[in-house]
Order: sequence, then structure tokens, then C-alpha cells
Amino acid sequence: MLWASKLILAEDVEIDSLIANPTHTPAVDWIWNDLKDRACRYPENDRRDAMTLTLVAGRHESEQKAEDDMALHRRMVSAYSRYIELARRSATGHTELQQEVNVEELEDEAQLRSDARDYENSYAWTAHDRRVFITEKGFYGIGPPLLKEGDCVAVFQGVIVPYCLRPTEGKGYKLVGVCYVHGIMRGEVFDPTDPLSLHCESPKDITIV
Repeated sequence: MLWASKLILAEDVEIDSLIANPTHTPAVDWIWNDLKDRACRYPENDRRDAMTLTLVAGRHESEQKAEDDMALHRRMVSAYSRYIELARRSATGHTELQQEVNVEELEDEAQLRSDARDYENSYAWTAHDRRVFITEKGFYGIGPPLLKEGDCVAVFQGVIVPYCLRPTEGKGYKLVGVCYVHGIMRGEVFDPTDPLSLHCESPKDITIV
């Protein structure tokens, strides 16, 4: 891994905590600020989507694959940030915002709240006490709290999730934990046509110590 974020805490994600502490930057914002200018394999216009999909490990609470309905995913992400913004400003007594909520958002307020909470539920469950990372091949991922720069990602045949490993001084690896890597969760690594141009070596045996 070329880069790993600081630990994402519940207070960085949960809507009520963020509303109660209006000076606290939501993780979705500080992670994006850290990621947006770093080299990766995603097209520039797709990078934020890749990040927000990574934060929910590619799934919504219903177990639906988020990439299968990107319009819904983007709406939920937008609602999450918008709801926090509106609630924070409303809590400070900005009459300007009160008018905005009462007039502009009145008809859609329930939907806004519902979409925001739906994203929060998947996001909080997936991301709290974890770290976002970038692999050497430019993939975004999210993994366990102990991961750090220099760790690697392994995809094992017959296992549905990748793992973070840490090389040891010998030839073995320490198991750090499971992870999600955006773009390789549907068997792309083992596809003989190499759709991602990964040029992976042939599978090999490793030793976990």
C-alpha cells in the first residue's frame, strides 16, 4: 500500500455526532481531501464515486451492490452531506436556512432524511474503526485498523474477500485482516483475459506466520 488514512472513528461518520459538533469535519470530506490529488487508476470524474463506494464496501444496507444503481448511490451520498449541512446550519438558528428548509426542502425533506440515514447505516457499519488505503496499482480500498503503508493485498482462490498482509523479514506474511478493494471484488483478478491489465503473476503459495 502506498498510502493509508488515519483511523475513521464513529464520530467522523454518524450524522447525529456530526450535527452536535459542527466544527468536526466529516470523514467523507477529509478522506476525499486526502485522496483527490493522489495518483490512482480511476478516471478523474469517477474518483469521488470510487471513494464513496469504497466507504460502504460497494454495498448498501439491503445487500444491493451499490454500483448496480449509481443514480441511487449518488443521491444517497449527496443527501448524507446535504442533511448534515442543513441540520448544522438550522441548529445555529440561521433564519436564512430555516427559510431554505421550509420552502425549498419541504416536499423532499423526508426523502432527504431517509436517503441520508440509509447511506449513514451502510457507511457507519463498514467504515468506523477502519482505514482507507491506496494500493501500488492505484486501487482504493478499506481495511482493518492495524493496516499501514507497506502492507499488501492478497486475493486467494476460493475466498470471496481480499486480505491485507504484512511482509515479514523472512519470506512469510502476517495476516492483518480482510479488506475491500474497489474494482476487484467480482473475480477480475482471476479472469484469464486480465480485464484490468494487472499483469499478475501466476498464483503462488505463501506462508502466514
